Amino acid sequence: MTALIIGGDYIETLKRELLVHGLRRVEHWDSRQPRVAKRSIPASARLVVILHDYVSHGVSNALKQQAYKKSIPLVFCCSSAHDLRQKLERLELAESPCRGCGAIGSGFAGGSIRWHPGSFIGLDQLNA
Repeated sequence: MTALIIGGDYIETLKRELLVHGLRRVEHWDSRQPRVAKRSIPASARLVVILHDYVSHGVSNALKQQAYKKSIPLVFCCSSAHDLRQKLERLELAESPCRGCGAIGSGFAGGSIRWHPGSFIGLDQLNA
């Protein structure tokens, strides 16, 4: 699973945080060029992280629309590992239901929301 980080310069701590939460690969777009808004989110991306203190509104809105169209969860945070960790901890990890075993976790949101290795449930989708 791949995560896409948009914005920021020094993302090593953020990259480590994503790896700890089960993502295997992290791609980074620095968003210094306006053409970033026209780039397409990779098909392998399972999570998009936008560092709002480094990204313009135009880039943020364009990528947000792409993520919603592709049903990819989106996390907005500042460029701090602590902020990213807090938002990722709100997502629940569970094994894939297709493997025939029950979900693992604390029963977040009354047990109705689960995560499996093929997808993330975004924070914006939890309140829907």
